[in-house]
Formats: sequence, structure tokens, C-alpha cells
Amino acid sequence: MRDMRAHGSVGIILALTIVTLLVMAALVVDIGSAILARQDLQVNVDAAALAGAQSLRDGPSAAKAKAAEYYSRNLPNNPSPTVASCPPGSDPNSTCYQIGTDFVEVITPAPPSAGGPADARRIRVTAWRTVPYYFARVIGFTNKRLSARAAARGGGGGAGGMVLDPSSRGALTVGVGTSLRVTGGGLVVNSNHAEAVVVENYTSLVSDQPLQVVGGWRIGFRASISPTPVQIPGPLPDPLANLQPPAEAANCGSVTGAITVTAVNSPYTLPPGVHPGINVNAGGTLILEPGVHVLCNGLTSQGSLVGRGVFIYVRSGLFQIEPGYGPDWGYMPPAVGNTILTPITSGPYAGMTFFNARDNSSHVFIRTGIGRVYQGIFYNPSSETRLAPSPRCAPSCDFSQVSLITWQLRTGKDYAGAPREILLSAGPLPGGYGDTSVVLEE
Repeated sequence: MRDMRAHGSVGIILALTIVTLLVMAALVVDIGSAILARQDLQVNVDAAALAGAQSLRDGPSAAKAKAAEYYSRNLPNNPSPTVASCPPGSDPNSTCYQIGTDFVEVITPAPPSAGGPADARRIRVTAWRTVPYYFARVIGFTNKRLSARAAARGGGGGAGGMVLDPSSRGALTVGVGTSLRVTGGGLVVNSNHAEAVVVENYTSLVSDQPLQVVGGWRIGFRASISPTPVQIPGPLPDPLANLQPPAEAANCGSVTGAITVTAVNSPYTLPPGVHPGINVNAGGTLILEPGVHVLCNGLTSQGSLVGRGVFIYVRSGLFQIEPGYGPDWGYMPPAVGNTILTPITSGPYAGMTFFNARDNSSHVFIRTGIGRVYQGIFYNPSSETRLAPSPRCAPSCDFSQVSLITWQLRTGKDYAGAPREILLSAGPLPGGYGDTSVVLEE
């Protein structure tokens, strides 16, 4: 009798153990699966909303179709979207689709999330997916209904951070020893290469808005991109494509010689106008007076460069700001090695600080760090822009008041020591410089 009771107790304990294990499996497997599915839904609606926003200029129907197309592209086997009936009470601007097993609603014109009138520059995508449970069935749960929503707005005044190269690998490269943080907006990469964005080993790329890429991306060892990038239908147009160079640049053919600025002839003050190549040696200080400066053969600076209210047009040659000394290197007092460049405030280039000629293939090199202030639009449609940190900038190497539009962009560190973060602002361009920005609002 005692043996029978003992066997019965063992059976009860075994049954309870099995149920407990199944409940734990439900928590780990089924709930984990639901979390992954919810993340996948969010990536899909983000991509769909951004793609749809880029097509708003073609009308609501085209924008909705593009959103559905890009939602499908992010699903296995790219199932064709099928127009479906929307639920009763749906927004009158809704179009609904069955895409694979997901039900997707696209609204444009769409009202703001806080309420208000529908906005023709806004599109909202909501998706639902039913995820089956397996182990959780033992405790009475058979599935979970998930949803995700994203809204994007087009026509915000220009894409403030854009890499124009349409086809190269690593058109945007975050190099070893640096990380890149994009604030105040998003970053668009027009390259359709499968590795258009390369984040090298031990680095990271973090942004307020998801990175928008025509092609794909590669993430190195112990590297990361956050949030997950989204693919867009095609390259966004260069918002400054029609910008004309200063008429004074035509005079560069008659300009000869060079200007060398040293500690002996500093501070060297330069009025607006057409100038030859300029070299600022370590210990030298060059002051650019407010106005338009045409540099016929580039500028290299290892000293101090101060230009408040300036527009710099480089006709040919390097533009290289690489102070070898300064407070962030620990060698010189703060007055030496500083760089301050702020934009011109009136005229046809208002809001702009730098323009590299479209036929100038020489790269642009800019060192960020303590004592360096960069503001305005930096436009380099013809070559690579290289951003490099200085040793002592902390917590971030600030390039954060700049709207950067460049052919290619690369960050990298050229000295030993701890990694450095470069902070880049990519907010909307000032009015008058195009209307191609697309940003997520929800």
C-alpha cells in the first residue's frame, strides 16, 4: 500500500513538473517568438511609411501603393499585396491590404497622432499579425494578435544628412576607432550597393531616425547599427543640385601664388574675394572676414581658422582642417588651434558655410574636437568627406550643428587610444534648399 501511495505521489510530482516545464517553455519560446514578431512588424511598417512618404509627391494612391510594395519587400518571398476591405469605422483615407498573413492599413492624408486635420504630407501604416502559440496551449492560450504602427512625413525642407553616391560599397563607412551618432534627424544613403553602409569592427552607428538606405549594410564584429536601417525605393534627389557656384570663381584662372600663414604674420585677416591656395601653419591664425570667399586652390589648416558669417567655395585642391595643436591635443593653449566656421546670413548662399566644386575630386578632411565649432550647410557633391576626432574630445567630437550633404562619408581615427564618438546633426535644411526630407514621426 505504501509503495502504491509512493508511486502515486511520484506520478503527481512528475505531472506537475511536466506542466511547469511546459509553462516555462511557453514563456521562453512562445512569448519570445511574439517579441521577435513584434520587432519585425515595426521594421516593416517603418520601411513602408518612409517609402510611401517619398512617393507623396505623386499623389495618395501612388504613395499607398509604394508603402504596400515596400512592406511586401520586407517579408519572406515578397508576397503580392492584395487590396482588402477595411474594418467598419476606418479612416475615410484608408486603403487596406492583405500582404501574406499580415493585414495592413495605409492612411494618407493622415492626421497627426495628437489629433487634428489630415495632412497631405503625412502617411501612416499600421499592420496586424496573428502569431500562433504552441506550448502555451496547455494553459489555454492559442495565439497572440500583434500590431505595429509608423507614420512618416515628407517635404520637411530637405534631407539634412545625405550621402549622394548612387552605387559604391561603403558610401557611408564608420571606421575602426570611431562611432557615429546622428541627432536631430535622419541620414540618407543613396547607394544601391548590397554593402552601401559599412560599420567596421568595434564601432557603432546610432541615429534618432532609422538610417534610410537604397541598398544594404554590413555590420562588423562587435559593431552595431541602431535603430535597424530601412530600405527606400530609390535615391533621393540632391536638394542642392541646382545650386550655382559664385560668379567670382570664373576669375580663378588668373590667380597665382599662395598665401602662407605662420605664427610670425598672425593674425592674418582675409577680406571676401577670390584667393589662391592657402596654408595655415601650426601656430598661425587666419581670420576670414564675413562674406563670400572663393579659394582657387584649396585650403589646409594646422593652426587656427576663424570665419564667422562666411561662405567658402573651393574651386580646386584640398580642403583640410587638421590642427596639429590645440586644447584637445594638450599641446597648446585654447587660443591656438581652434576652428570656428559659421554660415553667411544673407544673399543667395544664406545658411551655407562650405561648397566644394562639383568637378573637384580632392577629398575634404575635417578634424572635430574641443575648440572647433562648425555650423551651417557643408556641401561636397564631388568627393569623400572624412571626419576624424581629436584625442581629447569627450564625451563626443562635435560636428553637430551641420547639415552635411556629401558624395561619400567616412569616419576614422588615426591615433591610438580609446574610441571616440563623432556627433553629427542631420536636421532639415533651411528653407529654400529643396524639399526632399522624409522623417518618421511615430
